Amino acid sequence: MLIHAFDVAFYVAAVVAIPAATLYLCYLVGKMARAKGHPFVIGFWVSFFLTPLIGYLIVYLLAEAKTRGPLKCPVCDVPVVVNQPFCSACGIQFEPDR
Repeated sequence: MLIHAFDVAFYVAAVVAIPAATLYLCYLVGKMARAKGHPFVIGFWVSFFLTPLIGYLIVYLLAEAKTRGPLKCPVCDVPVVVNQPFCSACGIQFEPDR
């Protein structure tokens, strides 16, 4: 039994191109999730396990993630840098998990 060129091309497309296209579409859904403020990996894996179309619909329907405003000192209400150990205005020490 001879293998024709068409058969080889079909198998290459089925084995290489379709999974590559699926991974690329999952990547795009992950980027869309990140643009909406959600983790990239959530969008990627949801679309990977539930097909990219369903993953896209889920991420599309998700609400925008709420972003936190700037950190403020609890005593004097002055904006502070994220990793700053104390307030530059009043000198209060911050907790390490902040």
